[in-house]
Amino acid sequence: MKTTPEEQDIIRHSLGLDRNKVSYRNYYADEPDAPKLIALVKKGLMKKGSSIIGGLQYFHVTPEGRKSLRDKT
Repeated sequence: MKTTPEEQDIIRHSLGLDRNKVSYRNYYADEPDAPKLIALVKKGLMKKGSSIIGGLQYFHVTPEGRKSLRDKT
């Protein structure tokens, strides 16, 4: 699936790969209706998780999202 460099950055950040070479997490906390994350959910690269304090929501990378990093497409 085609992804933008910004989408790739969001996926990498969610997995902790923006600071490490090995993934150590799988979450991104943001507003439940964050447009960039909702776009990734619609593409099947991320999914919504649980709500957290302050009205934020966790988003998690799906297996397809991980694959998109390897494919770099």
